[in-house]
Amino acid sequence: MNRGRYPGIARLQEEVNNANGETRACIYFERPLTAGEKKTLLEAIVTAREFDFNCPVRCAPKPLSLKTEVPHEFRLATTFLHQLGRNYAEGCFPVQGDWDRPNDSQVIWSVALREPLDQLPEGNEIVIDAAHVAKCIVDRPKQECLPEERRTGSELLQALLSDAPLKRPFGPERGINKKSVADLYGPGKFVIDVKELQKLERSTRIRLGRHLPSQFYRELVRILCNGQREHEPKLKWTAWQSWPQTPGGPQARAVPQTPVMFYYHYKATPFAEFLAAAKDRNSRSDLGQCRLAELLLRVELNPYDFGFSSIEDFTSLLQLSQVELASEVCISQEGYFFVDGDNQITKRPKRAIHFVVATAPDFAKWQASQAEPHRDFN
Repeated sequence: MNRGRYPGIARLQEEVNNANGETRACIYFERPLTAGEKKTLLEAIVTAREFDFNCPVRCAPKPLSLKTEVPHEFRLATTFLHQLGRNYAEGCFPVQGDWDRPNDSQVIWSVALREPLDQLPEGNEIVIDAAHVAKCIVDRPKQECLPEERRTGSELLQALLSDAPLKRPFGPERGINKKSVADLYGPGKFVIDVKELQKLERSTRIRLGRHLPSQFYRELVRILCNGQREHEPKLKWTAWQSWPQTPGGPQARAVPQTPVMFYYHYKATPFAEFLAAAKDRNSRSDLGQCRLAELLLRVELNPYDFGFSSIEDFTSLLQLSQVELASEVCISQEGYFFVDGDNQITKRPKRAIHFVVATAPDFAKWQASQAEPHRDFN
């Protein structure tokens, strides 16, 4: 790390390593810390290191990973959204995943409700327990995005509970090999009413850095987070035959299917390259044909209309990528966990938890480390 940019970082890093073995960790700070502040930060790091990114459900006879071994139908968020009135016809299709790994279970599903949350009857209750997880699977309609999945209702539930091959284009290869959903999540029950959910939604706050004025941020989110192909009419979807080789990745790469996947691929590309491609009449690059490039052209004409306080702020924005801009967004909201530390369903606590999402570049990924090597790496 560039220790000159973060005074004292080497000293704190050494203490972190001594506190918990050989695992490396760093904290960035701009001023000397008091002994109490340093103790608090070190305790938080050591505690956080117990988190398992495989998200194991600690059930008998052995834990199952929510990330790689539990089909998405068993996800508690799936049950939650089903009871809120999920619009499967408009909102159930995969919008993100690594297209060079078609069986990867890390697919983010687009979500749409039949009615907005703030218009739902306040007295309705949402119940998360084993019985409702099973009922959700039995009741949900056949998903149009999975033509390979011919099973529905009780037949689908039994297939997911069995140890048989699922034969699907993504996710776990087999079922969870359990007699019931209770064998996975335990006997617990989480209950919350719609009025409380509406209150939680109103607690949301989004804080932005100087390169993301609110007007520009809203336009950016509409473009980058859209899962519908028709929202990028100028992209030559059928022309995407080859993609830059990912270090360590496979040679053959499938074609991305949605705008979200397109922008995910270019997440470490500076915005200046999108703008330059849009201005180059001889360019055939998709960078110049996408809606992000169109937005940047409009902003360049008058940055003040999009909330920028100066032309210099917009100019400096162009040198950044999605990866770097993400670190200028902080989102907070009140909420609850459905589960305990073993990922077993538990009852709702008396007080809500204050969640904070503060993104930073993932320096473990090659795209992020390439984006700013001169600033954060020696």
